[in-house]
Amino acid sequence: MQKRAIAAATLVFLSLSGCAEMQSKPLLTLNQKANAAYAAGQMGPALNDYEALASRSPDDPKIWERLGNLYVLSKQPEKAIAAYRRAIEITPGNATVFYNMGVLRLRQAWAVLIQAYQSTAPGDPNKVLIEKLLDGMEKLPVLDIDGKAAASWRLSPPANANKSGTEKRVGAPRE
Repeated sequence: MQKRAIAAATLVFLSLSGCAEMQSKPLLTLNQKANAAYAAGQMGPALNDYEALASRSPDDPKIWERLGNLYVLSKQPEKAIAAYRRAIEITPGNATVFYNMGVLRLRQAWAVLIQAYQSTAPGDPNKVLIEKLLDGMEKLPVLDIDGKAAASWRLSPPANANKSGTEKRVGAPRE
């Protein structure tokens, strides 16, 4: 009787491990495909694959980090923030994800302040405050999505800019 119970338990274990292996192979293949698309700069396929991976492996922080980066690159900032938040829930000390989320939020704030500056009437005391904030933010090391120095909010470079009007800056999503 005890031998039958052990044999039955072994059979169940082997059956379940076989199912897990069958499920993990397609997952591994999808992960490899997603990584290859990401590395090749094929953002559409990579985004689709990472979304599928996130639904199938919701506790993998690297998937959520890459998904956040892809959302940034595809100009979907709110989805990027949600993906970065999920990565941080899984690994609370992930400095790279905090960095990427911070850069994204800075870009959003900068865009809002530019819009505020352009729509504020001359002589409005807020215009001076907004200009000071923009001047300060312009000194932050931030790149645009393509890795080039972000354009100035001004029509002409400030007096203290280098000859090219830019400086080497960092800020694109990091790995």
